[in-house]
Formats: sequence, C-alpha cells, structure tokens
Amino acid sequence: MVINTDADVIRVIRQNPRLIFQAMSEDPELLAEVRRAILTDELLGLPAQFAEMQTDLAETRQTQNAILEELAETRRVQAAMLETQNRILADLNMMSGRLGNLEGGDLVRKMFRILSGRLYPMYGLRRPRILMHPITESQHTEVFRDEIADANENGVITDTQYNRLMDTDMILRARKRKNGKTVYCAIEASSVIDNSDVSRAMESSQALHTVYGDRTIPVVMGYSITDDAMKMADGLEVGVAIVSRPS
Repeated sequence: MVINTDADVIRVIRQNPRLIFQAMSEDPELLAEVRRAILTDELLGLPAQFAEMQTDLAETRQTQNAILEELAETRRVQAAMLETQNRILADLNMMSGRLGNLEGGDLVRKMFRILSGRLYPMYGLRRPRILMHPITESQHTEVFRDEIADANENGVITDTQYNRLMDTDMILRARKRKNGKTVYCAIEASSVIDNSDVSRAMESSQALHTVYGDRTIPVVMGYSITDDAMKMADGLEVGVAIVSRPS
C-alpha cells in the first residue's frame, strides 16, 4: 500500500489501530501529546496534587502527634499537681484532726469543772455525781454500768441505746435544788459542736429516761457551734455550753 497523504495514514491507522499503541510505546513525546489531547489539564495535574496532599497529610499527622504529646505531658503535670494537692490536703486534715483531738481531749478532761460553773446554776442542780466519764472513774460508775447492762439484757433498752450510753462523753446524776428530784445529764463534748453532737446528746438523754424514768437533760459543750447545730439544739431543747479555748 502506497501512503502519500495524511488521509492514507489515517486510513492505515483505522485499519490497524494497534499501530498507534505501538507508536506511543516507542515515542514518549507522542504519548504525551496524545494524553494532552485526550485528558484535561485538571486530570493531568491530579498526580501532582495528590502528591502535595500526601505531603500535607504527613505534616498534619506530625502536628497532631506533637499536640498529643503536649497534651499527654500536660496531663502528667496535672496528675502530679493533683497528687501533691491531695497529699497536702491529707496532711492538713491530719493536723486538723490531731488538733481537734487535742482540743476535744482538753474539753473532756475539764468537763466536770467547767460544767460545775455553767450547767448546775443553769438548771438549778446540786450534789452532782459522775456516772460515766472516759477519764474519771467514780464509786458510782460500776453501779451505773451494771444498771444499764441489766436494762439492756431485760429488753428495756436496745443494743444501740446501750452502746450510745457507753459512748457518751459524760453522764451525771444530780438533784434539783427546789424539790430534790433526781435528774440525769447526758453531755457530749466537741471542739466544734455540729448536728451529730446534738443528736448524740439527745439520744443518750432519751436512753437514760427509758432506763430511769426521771427527768433527763441533754447538753453539748465546746469552743464553738455551727449555726445549724444551734438551731437544732434550740428545737430539741438541748443545753449548749460554749467555753473559751485554752490559751
């Protein structure tokens, strides 16, 4: 076949289309021209754009990793600060508890002397006798313990009431000045009087009344009292004795 014109070339290619593939594989410039003719500039630019995106993604991941490392370090610092804070608070609570115990112990030791000047004139009492005290044992203590133990064994008071009486800071028996009637006093001492102190004094007083049937007086004493505890004491008619802190 004689090829003289472009039309002859086109006719040959149409009859043998694989010739163009062979030509493109042998001629890179021809291949590039064919690509430009077939594909748009946007499609041709996709590989470069994809490579750029891959680079940006790698940089973003590096930035994210750096941020995550900073966050992890911040959390470690915060955890260390929290641990230090908790340790300081625990030490402060321990010191406060020790101080409270010391002050409470001082109150318990001085209860009888303090109440002699505050409680007895308030209620018109005389001839007080110590029945229960964590430090002082009197000749009346053993008899009192036997009496409440018998009351517990005979079902007069519950185990809870018995334990409450045994844990009361101080229990006194006295007589009214006017008529000589017996009165029992249940006293709870705390450096700062709160609702629980008022409740304990009231529960001890009620248990004493159950055992003896005589008039009972619940009393709380301390260096200060919370507002809620004061309202509660007023409502339950619990005596309040506020004393000066030791210098």
